[in-house]
Amino acid sequence: MPDTPDTPDTKVIHYPAPQADISCFPKAYSADESVEIFELLKTDLDWQQAEISLHGRTVPIPRLQQWYGESDYTYSRLHMPARPMTPLLERLKHRVEDLTGFTYNSVLCNLYRHERDSVAWHADDEAELGTNPAIASLSFGGDRIFQFKPKSGETLPFDINLQAGNLLLMKGETQHYWLHQIPKTNKPTGERICLTFRMTYS
Repeated sequence: MPDTPDTPDTKVIHYPAPQADISCFPKAYSADESVEIFELLKTDLDWQQAEISLHGRTVPIPRLQQWYGESDYTYSRLHMPARPMTPLLERLKHRVEDLTGFTYNSVLCNLYRHERDSVAWHADDEAELGTNPAIASLSFGGDRIFQFKPKSGETLPFDINLQAGNLLLMKGETQHYWLHQIPKTNKPTGERICLTFRMTYS
């Protein structure tokens, strides 16, 4: 990253979803910074493809990932040992904290290699995240559609097209009432890295 990074644009977009608090900083990083950060993250992080048990058989999850933070993390019965944050992740975390006003001590890193990589419907509601977690998702690389749908089915779902340099913030009661996913698509997409910063309580 350059020694004198661009000043982040603090413009924020709020999404009117009931029983949720969802917003996006569309220019947390500039286009030029985003390109450089993507390449650094791709080579700097220890990307792994984990496996999960699905319908009685072991299958690889459809993306690469790694967990960095102060303590181990488990979701969907997948245990992830903690690794110390790299200097680059620390710098990105500080930018995210400045924009969102929240403090984070860990980050789940995901690398979507192509349009068939995905993450299924879920909520970030693990006990170690606390009651109303603030999840900050920072995107680099190609565009991907990020979908929301209510757990109750009483409200219409909606999509957000996440682009390089976008910072999506989910806070308040969002994880109690809404699910989110990145679906597979038949439209070719570029590689995308997503960093989801969070505060974990051991």
